[in-house]
Amino acid sequence: MSARPWREHVLVLAGFALLTIVLTWPVAALFGQAINAFGDVVVQMTTMTWDAHALATNPLGLFDAPFFYPYAHTNAYSEHLVGETLVALPILWLTGDPAPAHNFNFLLSFVLTGYATYLLVRDLTGNRIAALAAGIAYAFAGYRFVQSGHMQTLATEWFPFTLWALRRGLRWNHGGYIALAAAGVIGMGLFSVYYIFFLAILVGLYLAWWLLIDRPAPATDAPPMPRRSRLPLWAKLGLAGVVAGIVLLPFYLPYVQVNQELGFNRSVYEVQSWAARPWYFWNVLATNWLWATLVPDMIGLRGERQLFPGLIISVLAAAGLLFAGWRRAPAPGDSPSAAPVAYPRERWFYLLLGLVALVLTFGMSIRLPGTSTDIPLPYAFLYDWVPGFSALRVPVRFAALLNLALAVLGGYGLAWLLAQIRRPRGAALLWVPLLALMTLEYVQVRDLSNHRDMRPPASGPYSYLAGHPGPVIELPMYGSDADVWYTYGATYHWQPLVNGFSSFVPPGTVEIAHAMAAFPDPASLALLQGLEVRHVVVRYSQFPLAGQPGLRKRIESTPALRQVYAQGSDVIYEIAPDPWARRIATALPADGYLWVDRGSTNSAPALEALAYALKYNRLPTTRLPVPADHVAGNLILGYKPLPPLPYGRPADVALAPAGDPAGGGGAGAGAGFYKNPLAALYRRDAGLQAHYDLTAPASPYAPHGLAIPAGGARFDLPAAQGSAARVADLLFAAFAPTEITVNGAPLTLAPGLTRYRGPAGDGLDLRTTSGADSAALLAVDMLAADGTAPGSGQGAPLPDTLVLDLQPSTADLRAGTVTTNWRIVPRHPGGQPFTLSLDIYQKPFGTHPDGHLGTWSLPLPAGAEGRSYSLTLDPAAKTATATLNGGGAEVFMWQGPPRGGDFHATLNLFAGDHLLAQLPVYDFSLDGGRLGDFAPAPGTVLRLPFAAQ
Repeated sequence: MSARPWREHVLVLAGFALLTIVLTWPVAALFGQAINAFGDVVVQMTTMTWDAHALATNPLGLFDAPFFYPYAHTNAYSEHLVGETLVALPILWLTGDPAPAHNFNFLLSFVLTGYATYLLVRDLTGNRIAALAAGIAYAFAGYRFVQSGHMQTLATEWFPFTLWALRRGLRWNHGGYIALAAAGVIGMGLFSVYYIFFLAILVGLYLAWWLLIDRPAPATDAPPMPRRSRLPLWAKLGLAGVVAGIVLLPFYLPYVQVNQELGFNRSVYEVQSWAARPWYFWNVLATNWLWATLVPDMIGLRGERQLFPGLIISVLAAAGLLFAGWRRAPAPGDSPSAAPVAYPRERWFYLLLGLVALVLTFGMSIRLPGTSTDIPLPYAFLYDWVPGFSALRVPVRFAALLNLALAVLGGYGLAWLLAQIRRPRGAALLWVPLLALMTLEYVQVRDLSNHRDMRPPASGPYSYLAGHPGPVIELPMYGSDADVWYTYGATYHWQPLVNGFSSFVPPGTVEIAHAMAAFPDPASLALLQGLEVRHVVVRYSQFPLAGQPGLRKRIESTPALRQVYAQGSDVIYEIAPDPWARRIATALPADGYLWVDRGSTNSAPALEALAYALKYNRLPTTRLPVPADHVAGNLILGYKPLPPLPYGRPADVALAPAGDPAGGGGAGAGAGFYKNPLAALYRRDAGLQAHYDLTAPASPYAPHGLAIPAGGARFDLPAAQGSAARVADLLFAAFAPTEITVNGAPLTLAPGLTRYRGPAGDGLDLRTTSGADSAALLAVDMLAADGTAPGSGQGAPLPDTLVLDLQPSTADLRAGTVTTNWRIVPRHPGGQPFTLSLDIYQKPFGTHPDGHLGTWSLPLPAGAEGRSYSLTLDPAAKTATATLNGGGAEVFMWQGPPRGGDFHATLNLFAGDHLLAQLPVYDFSLDGGRLGDFAPAPGTVLRLPFAAQ
């Protein structure tokens, strides 16, 4: 290659470097300082520091960052930033300071985004000036300054670079450029987990465009190649895709694993709260020198809503779209810039890209102006069907693709304008001021006086921790972004840290923070001992001033805490070890099952972190002798429930809140062998042979339990293990007085719960003599005949269990009403009342709260007897009537604004203001006040082993 093209590229890069320094000033002057060092910026610096440390010491442990102990793969709770770390690795290794590494990536992203856009638009238009304008418009668009605190969303250079390489590879059937396109995909995958989804959409759109619309004949402008590959184009593309997938797979498997373990995703409500509204495309940052001064009404104050792309590039894009295909014959004396646009047809692809990106910025749905009608959008399809897409939170970030489309179309527009000018001086009189005005649109006047040093010498407490291994917790613990500096502080000592802050925070970490509010009470201390935390760093100065003396006195009078270091108001205490959770490992047989119980009042939610640690062997000295799938329970890990026990299999050991019998797993309430103020461990009763929960997900009767119809029902029992002499302990729920027989023996069931013990052969024959279908068998415990089976039998206490039998709803389309029937046994220990609410929302759910049709609530007094309810709703009139055991019942209602559209109804069960359960009831539509498209949900039986919070 001659020197001339190299000179062009060097000049372009130098020009974008100079523009970057000017338009981001004073970042270059503060290169060694952290700017806006709070929240996400600190998380990113922490991640880069960890990445550099892991790459130097243990590359295979890259995703096992020491934050959020005892959780694993915590580097996958947010962006891994491996690409940014690799680019700045010399800076990180030489200085140990993430601030200049962060600033280097920040500045470099502007240079490379401008340069890559230049390459793409120069290919498309054949015009260097148009390419330069497009590069300026894309690299310095207001959107990128909006994202200045997010390194991963500044990695926009890979969009135009990948398109440039892919376009050349497809057009010329050139393996080298297809390899470069694969490198672009790999680069994006290493720089931004967020944008790899966007790039997949971009590449997919371009491949579809090229294949269906723009596939050309063999290109005549292909560069000479000394040896052409014999591989067909499809094979080159496939090979490139496979190589990119293999390279990126190790960096994305941890995200899959985290999702499998904890079920991290964004709710539709959260996603829609970050969706675009039309006026966002008019908003600019308050720091925009031109538009914020000239038109103050354009200033947007809320985060990530300032999407104004620029006036000049928008006008040029319109011109490019309309006129780039027009050509005039060249004439003598034409300016070199007056050459016709090279590939005008491809501008239609960028129109398509812009429209797709624009629609995606609006998220799940968009409401028609002046109506209550919402139109579902493609984002909802991606959210539901593309793995990992539901973890993305901010639809407005699709503006990155919209701005690229505008920049390219703007390049087409300027190329067309310059093609109309015959003389070089006339062309310069147009493009020089045009580019100057365009650049002025992107000038930001930012106050960066909050810069700070990110790498002062290690504090005394951190120096001490660096030399004393073991898990650490810092107090006060917030369970929110206020913990971010604790996380950064861990980069000085690298000990496992309970605190953490990232894009996702495990609910168990938040529950630990709540438990630590009472530290050093016995329960919080027991939690830390169970987690085998070694050190507690107490920052007394961060507690309320009035409470500091009392807190210090309580801590220093706790025998299990020993002060080992102090510096000013920062004190480190060592916790006396009591690894009581390790007892589970010694109590479980090789093929045993552990049950983790939330308790009848959900009294110890902090057990979630312990359950995770036990399930995935995350405690320093505890290794369960069973696989992870042998840990069951009724707790939620992250956003996923623990699995049930195998059908008929009782737990060998149960972990439950202190003072709360662990009956959910069939362990036997009287078999406790260890207790502390937080939790208790129960070993399976020797007389318990099998436990069958007939309402559990693994039950063949689920979700209804075994109903007792008029014709009777049979429950077959497997052959006895050992002695054939055995009894069955049965738990029934009745919603009305019912007479039944069990293997011929009569039994009267009062409304509510009933336990019955009787001899068991090879099965149970159940028949009813009255009240057909008004009772169900919920659970069966198989006991050895000589087993004491504490907690079971006729005289034993009944479990605090709520049973709700929701039947399929019916609709009267002529009357325009829907009727829902349910039966309930609300047995619970306290007197706190329940509330049952029929809540109806408009679909899709992004319209919350304006899409809330209404709520119709029924109070449910505390008690143990069974009751039957019926609620008939007229959704058009928004009125409802209800009955309780056949008599009238008062309905409390709240009405929302919608009058038409598609709706989804749920039955919500509350204890106080705490949501216990939410069950789907039916879907329907309203059109002109007429009820239609009615679709009932199937009936279900809900059994909760707790009732009040």
